[in-house]
Amino acid sequence: MQAEGIIAADFFHIDTALGRRLYALVFLEHGTRRLHITGVTVRPTRDWAVQQARNLTADLGIRINSLRFLLRDRDGKYREAFDTVFEAEEMEILKSAPQAPRMNAHCERIIGSIRREALDHVLIGPHPEVESGARTPRPPLDFRIRSEYYGFMTTAADLPAATRRSSDLSKRSAEVFAEAEDHPVTVTRRDGEALVLMSQREAEGRARLLNFAAQLITVTLDDRGSLAERMSKAFPWMLALSPADRESCAQDLVDAARASFSTDQPHLAIAELTSWKETATAVAAGLSSGSAGLEWLDDDETVERP
Repeated sequence: MQAEGIIAADFFHIDTALGRRLYALVFLEHGTRRLHITGVTVRPTRDWAVQQARNLTADLGIRINSLRFLLRDRDGKYREAFDTVFEAEEMEILKSAPQAPRMNAHCERIIGSIRREALDHVLIGPHPEVESGARTPRPPLDFRIRSEYYGFMTTAADLPAATRRSSDLSKRSAEVFAEAEDHPVTVTRRDGEALVLMSQREAEGRARLLNFAAQLITVTLDDRGSLAERMSKAFPWMLALSPADRESCAQDLVDAARASFSTDQPHLAIAELTSWKETATAVAAGLSSGSAGLEWLDDDETVERP
C-alpha cells in the first residue's frame, strides 16, 4: 500500500478559554504530510461531517485523483454518506480496528503536535459562527495548518507582558517560576537593569529562530537560482527531497518564519523546520513514495531494535 495514496481522517477536541468544547475534523495526506482542518463546531453531527468531506474534495480539486484510500476510525459521527463522498472519487474506505488509535498513528501524532506546538500556546475565545455551526469565508494561513477558527485565536504576543519585582523571587519563587514556564517574565530591579526570566525551552527556541532568520537573510542576499536552490545551500538536508518537495519546503519555511516573527511564537517556524528535516531524513534512509511501500499489519509485531 503506497503512502502517497492514503489520506487519513480523525476528530479531536479543543477547549476554549471559557470552558466550551469545540470539535475539529482533520485530514492528513500521508504522502505529503499536508494537513487539512476542514471545520470546527460545537455539534459534530453526521451531516456536518459529510459536509466537511465535500468541502475537502472541492478544495483538493484534481489532486484527489492521486489518492486511493481514506483511513478512518469507527467513530459514530461518520455515516455511510461520508464514505460515499470519497467512494464517488474511486477511493476505498479503510476502517481501523475498534479502540486501536495506533492504526491511524500519523493522524494521532499530528494532533498531538497541534496541541503541543499551537493550542497550548493560545487562548481561544467564543465565536458566533462556530457556535451556530455556520461556515464563513476566512483568509488562509500562510503555513501548513488551515483552520476554521483562524482570526479569533489570541496568540502569546497578544497577552499582557508579565512583570515581577526582584523581591518576588524570594517571596513567591514557585509562583514566578511557574509563570516563567508559560511565558517570559520581566523582573525589575532597583539596583540595575531589568532581567527577563524564561524557560530553557523558550530560550533555545528563540536562539534557533534567530539562527534560522540569519540563514534566511543569507538566502535573500544570494540572487543566484530559484528559492529552492538557494534554500538547499543553507539547508543541505533539503537535497534529499524531490525537486517538487524542495519547492514546497522552501516556501513553507519562509511562510512559517513570517508567521513566527509576526506573532512572536518561535515554535511555529521551528516545528515546520523540524518537520521537513525529519521528512528529509526519512527519505534519505530509504522511506519514500518510490520505495516498496508500507504494509499495514493486522496485529502488533515486535521487532528488534537495530
